[in-house]
Amino acid sequence: RSSTATPEWRLLLTWPQPSLAPVQIQNNFGPDLQDFANRAFEAGSTTGWADARPATHGRIGLRMDVSDAGQRVVAVLRRPAGAQTEEEVLRDLQVAATLPSLYQKNRAARQARGEADAYREVLETVTAVFGRDRFMASAMTFCNELAHRFECDQVSLGFMIDKRYIRLAAISQTARFDKKSSVVQALEALMEEAADQQQEILWPAPADEGAFISRQSEAYARLRGLSQVLAVPMRLKNDVVAVVCCERAAGSFTPEQVRQVHLAAELVTGRLMDVRR
Repeated sequence: RSSTATPEWRLLLTWPQPSLAPVQIQNNFGPDLQDFANRAFEAGSTTGWADARPATHGRIGLRMDVSDAGQRVVAVLRRPAGAQTEEEVLRDLQVAATLPSLYQKNRAARQARGEADAYREVLETVTAVFGRDRFMASAMTFCNELAHRFECDQVSLGFMIDKRYIRLAAISQTARFDKKSSVVQALEALMEEAADQQQEILWPAPADEGAFISRQSEAYARLRGLSQVLAVPMRLKNDVVAVVCCERAAGSFTPEQVRQVHLAAELVTGRLMDVRR
């Protein structure tokens, strides 16, 4: 039960049967189960009979250690009379009582390590870009770093010209490209679509994604045979000055990867604009 809720315990699970009717719970664990659970939680553990005398089954209540301070968990075990003593059973169960807390703490630690690793990728990308003094070297480094770190088949960077249209500046692992080719023109149209709406465009979008126009993104993805394309506007003083486009021929970007691309783009925009002048 919750520490802020009314003092009523709710059943989480049962074993070996996956569910029990209220009358079965009362028959198996006793009519005073609510009070028994309260006593077990307050004392750490408690014992008693699960049925009326002559008793055939005992019961043990054990407080479970969980890391969420707002939750109260008690395990109630029904056992045949004449087996191990309650003290022996409780001693063996004390270790099990700590397992939920240990699991939650380990999961939180793994999650924290994963987030640290993820944002280290962003930091290393930004550091690599700031290590270049010339515009083209900075732009190519940004594209190459994103492509490598986020498993993209291609990353492209385009800049806004006269606040009206986008011109492609760099493509990962590509020294030269035909500015008049249909693929480049389709890519620039995709970037302008994101810049005009001043928001990221992920195609195909998740079902719960907000409404936005993605016709150019879809056309480009189909032209290139991509499974997913992500266009992220890059802003300076609230104005869109560039757009970075990440492509995948197979698979899709996770929400965390989308956030990381956003962050990397935000952190390098000022540097790219400085060396572009």
